Amino acid sequence: MRNPLVRSSIAVALCLSCLWLLAATVWAQQEPEAAPPPPSPLVTIDGKPITPSDFENYVAQMHSSELLLWMVGVRLVWQEAKRQGVKVTTEELERAIIVDKSDYGAEADFRAALNEGGLDYATYRRRKHLDVVLRKLREKEASVPESELRSYYEAHKDEFTVAPKAHVHEIVLGSVDAAYAAAERVKGAEDFGSVAREVSIDEATKDEGGDRGWITAEDAANEVLWDRMLQVELNEVSAPVEADGRFYLLRVTERVDGGLQPYDAVTAQIRKKLLPDWMRSEEAYVCMLMRQAKISVQAPRYSWLSRVIEDAKHVRLYVGGERLRAYPQRLEDGALLVPARPVLTALQADMKWDADTRMLTATRGTRSLELTVGETSARINGQVGAIARPARMVGGKLYVPPRLVTRALGGSVKYDPREYRLDIEPEAEEEQNK
Repeated sequence: MRNPLVRSSIAVALCLSCLWLLAATVWAQQEPEAAPPPPSPLVTIDGKPITPSDFENYVAQMHSSELLLWMVGVRLVWQEAKRQGVKVTTEELERAIIVDKSDYGAEADFRAALNEGGLDYATYRRRKHLDVVLRKLREKEASVPESELRSYYEAHKDEFTVAPKAHVHEIVLGSVDAAYAAAERVKGAEDFGSVAREVSIDEATKDEGGDRGWITAEDAANEVLWDRMLQVELNEVSAPVEADGRFYLLRVTERVDGGLQPYDAVTAQIRKKLLPDWMRSEEAYVCMLMRQAKISVQAPRYSWLSRVIEDAKHVRLYVGGERLRAYPQRLEDGALLVPARPVLTALQADMKWDADTRMLTATRGTRSLELTVGETSARINGQVGAIARPARMVGGKLYVPPRLVTRALGGSVKYDPREYRLDIEPEAEEEQNK
């Protein structure tokens, strides 16, 4: 049986198409010269067209909610990019596209994959442009703590230990007399590169004016040459050096000592490596923009969007990976309390609430918790102990410290301020029974 919503949408689209054709016929009879040409159909099915107006009407009825929310997010991203002056160059966009194309064997395969996903190349480029803008905004907003940078450096010093290297230029001759003659020309103010191109017998570097680039001891391939490369004064031309039957004139323009690079020299490199782990997700970043923006929903038809916007303002609460439709409360010092009943229910704990004494009793397996609203102590598994923050009533509902719950009933708590998310992970049943 066909979905009645789909059936009604098709019927509406067909009716609109018939009305448009009827109106076009009337206009043609009244004003033949001014009649607009009928729109080209997007698709025909057994000779019957799906016109642009049919399509637009269907989208409005079936997907307008999703599209409106998507538009709000996109608008917020572009506004933030403009405010911060974040732009994407053509080169940056092309590099991002090349990364996507690398998963496909040929350009034709990539284009075919786009078509299968319902995208033409121009639309794909616009979406990729938005993706890159959003990534740059997330990178700009993220920061890696100094302690994390330092910790990574200390734990991965092998990554930052380098071999000595030198930027070497050379002229290679076949005899000692030719080498001294070339040396005299260079010392006589002739350009080193020009002399190398004219007389050097090393075809590999001759066209580059003798420039070998950065090399290490391994690249030098001869211990005598490497020793001289380390000893010659920067930008000075060495005396002829004999190695393997050839004679070399060496000029070193830059040199880097080997060993562990200092922390300050590699901090930017470490930050770039760790930054992805400290960025908000795309969803969390857009939710952050929603919290900061003034968004007013005008159309009653889309009043649901107000609830989405309101939801973005709250920390999202998860128990065992499942999101609860309840929000934590943030205290004046930034700490969070969680609603007791939905959390304990999600933990499959038994609970008892005494409204007269305002005491909560909760048990889960062999573990138990007793607390009273406003009290700075609680009974945890039969033992009385101090607690940092007392439970409190908010709007007629009981809120409790999440770490107190997991301390008593087993489990762990993790709050991610970047994702605006609080996770309570219950202890496995077998762990409780140990």
